[in-house]
Amino acid sequence: MNQQGSRESVVKAKEFELMTMNVYIGLLKKYPEVKVELRKKIIGKSNVTREIDVYAEVPLGPHIYRTVIECKDYKGNIGIEKVQEFLGKLQDLNVDKGILVTKSGYTKPAKEFAKKHGIDLIELRKPTEEDWGGRVKTIHVQMNIYYPEIYDIELKTGRKELVGKKMEGWANELIIIDENGNPYKNLSKIIQENINNDRTEEEKTVNVIFERPYFLKTDGEKIPVKGISFKYRFHRTPEEIVIDGERTV
Repeated sequence: MNQQGSRESVVKAKEFELMTMNVYIGLLKKYPEVKVELRKKIIGKSNVTREIDVYAEVPLGPHIYRTVIECKDYKGNIGIEKVQEFLGKLQDLNVDKGILVTKSGYTKPAKEFAKKHGIDLIELRKPTEEDWGGRVKTIHVQMNIYYPEIYDIELKTGRKELVGKKMEGWANELIIIDENGNPYKNLSKIIQENINNDRTEEEKTVNVIFERPYFLKTDGEKIPVKGISFKYRFHRTPEEIVIDGERTV
């Protein structure tokens, strides 16, 4: 590829990233406090700086739901190798959701691997006449959006000053470490892993007991933590989405 072709490829890739970000912002317009950034740089657990094509943070109660979107402006289908690379990035960044977006499509092994690891695969491009064959161009979708309200977060510890103390607002900041001082997870991640995604509006209480010694590090001190407890319930928000195929980018 000559220099001019290389520049054009870079420009097209950036345009695709910008288009993806704008589409994602449109999908999240229900959340006024959402923050979406283009080409954000984040340092992962490996201390390697990762550049994220599109990065989003959605406040959901005390938790900040973090999504990483990677754009692939390729002509051919995305193979399993690219999805595996993306999974490695997600694990290093310790985020909640990963989304791959391309104009072309994905191979069957790539789809199977992504499904197994909870990665969303999106195809974003202009529709062709072949795509419209036998299909309607305007769709009205009635949907319910569910989000969890998480509250009454407490640490299970013998320290009197922490017994019964609510940790709302600190779920993303408080880091649990192991006996060697290595980071384990923040409270927010532990909570998300222990929510039953049944979307019921009934209040539930969750008690998480750690199987090995963990500690909360504060002001240079390690406080033994046996587990955490919290309550949650799902809230339902009905919404109608109108998809106008003629205006799809």
